[in-house]
Amino acid sequence: ALKEAMAGCDRLVILTSAAPKLVVSSLFGVMWNKYVMQKAGVKPSFYYKEGQEPKQVDWVCQKDQIDAAKDLGIKQVVLISSMGGTKPDHFLNTMGNGNILLWKRKAEKYLVESGLKYTIIHPGGLLPHYGMSKEGCDGGKRELLVETDDALLESDTRTIPREDVAEVTVQSLTTKEAIDTSWDLTSKKEGEGEVFTTLAKLLKTANKSLKTKYDQPQLPNE
Repeated sequence: ALKEAMAGCDRLVILTSAAPKLVVSSLFGVMWNKYVMQKAGVKPSFYYKEGQEPKQVDWVCQKDQIDAAKDLGIKQVVLISSMGGTKPDHFLNTMGNGNILLWKRKAEKYLVESGLKYTIIHPGGLLPHYGMSKEGCDGGKRELLVETDDALLESDTRTIPREDVAEVTVQSLTTKEAIDTSWDLTSKKEGEGEVFTTLAKLLKTANKSLKTKYDQPQLPNE
């Protein structure tokens, strides 16, 4: 089915991702600890629907897409992943005990080693966040930043509008400088710096080779 869907294509963009579901009842515990016990840092619980766990969606299914692309001679695969892949203890990995960032990273490594031409993008926190106003979150109004290996994760520039991620993704399909690169993508606050125009120009601002190191952390086994 995958090969039939990709027939006639010369480039592939992989945007699939597992989506955790909130355990609503866990909110009572969060409220109790926060307002009654005066205990901060307690987080709600999450789960994944059966068959939609990160191992299945972010590893097995992405691997299947990469294999199909290789069999069909796809010229380039663009994989939209996530920042945080170097941090096994990242909160996203604890959601439903899914280790989502580690499974994503495993798929990235598989793509890099596949022999296909690739572009791997790790966006920071996507704006607007769930339940957040869209005001100030429009694309095309910010300076964008590129780095590698989660160097921007602890900074105050670790988010990016969804529309900007979409624009960078589209441009990566026609930007030769993006071939065989893997990098993190975030933005400055609106009104700060020079507004993004082209991906080729953005990639030239990097102070290092745009190659993620995949030797760490240890990735999960199948």
